[in-house]
Amino acid sequence: MMFKIKKYIPDIVVAIILIAGIGLLAYPTIGDYINALHSSKAIGSYVEKTKDLSKEEKENLLREAREYNESLVGKVNRYYLNEEEKKRYAHILDITKTGIMAYVEIPKLNIYMPVYHGTDEGVLQIAAGHLPGSSLPVGGENTHSLISGHRGLPSAKLFTDIDKLKTVSYTHLTLPTKIEKGKDYVTLITCTPYGVNSHRLLVRGERTVYKQSESKIEDMIKKNNLKYIMLTAGVILALIGMTVLVSVFLIKRRKRRKLNEK
Repeated sequence: MMFKIKKYIPDIVVAIILIAGIGLLAYPTIGDYINALHSSKAIGSYVEKTKDLSKEEKENLLREAREYNESLVGKVNRYYLNEEEKKRYAHILDITKTGIMAYVEIPKLNIYMPVYHGTDEGVLQIAAGHLPGSSLPVGGENTHSLISGHRGLPSAKLFTDIDKLKTVSYTHLTLPTKIEKGKDYVTLITCTPYGVNSHRLLVRGERTVYKQSESKIEDMIKKNNLKYIMLTAGVILALIGMTVLVSVFLIKRRKRRKLNEK
């Protein structure tokens, strides 16, 4: 019995190598699909929860966030939060109790991404993070919100295509990110050059007239739900295909080996 098992060990090793190779090739695509589904679900939940809020609740949330932003103006070492400040920060705008405070929408690049409190690596692996100590992204004069996100992760594209925007400049992270009087800024901080990550790309936006289209968000959610169905079907077909290919390869290999033994 042991002899028969040893006889098939080379075939088993070859099968494992083939499956692992196919898995590695498919990993970036599948990983990005899964991350897009996570973003879609998170944003969808956030949007629905926001719709359920009363006018008074929305006003209270915005008032609390704006009071927080006002407290940052002129504050020394505002990026160093004590424990009490951390607790207050984590509570504000956490409508879904999941840590999401907003979402980034760049239709031109097909980027729809939740923004979480903080920039822990666990957050940045799947979405964007808000830098504590910067203004909360609710707008208004004397505000400057800083959003951080990765580029080119193996499991998710995230801000990989951000340099395709028409007006983009990059330099070291020492670019001023201070709150400027009368200004309403949001700055995205990510890595550059792609794959090297020796510098930081800062994309700063200033508030302008913008008509929000909820239909785009809803369309994105519908598309990602369709992607989930397609991904599930694709994984099943891929598993069946891999099983067939590996089986055919092993059968042919065994036949060749038997002919050589004769």
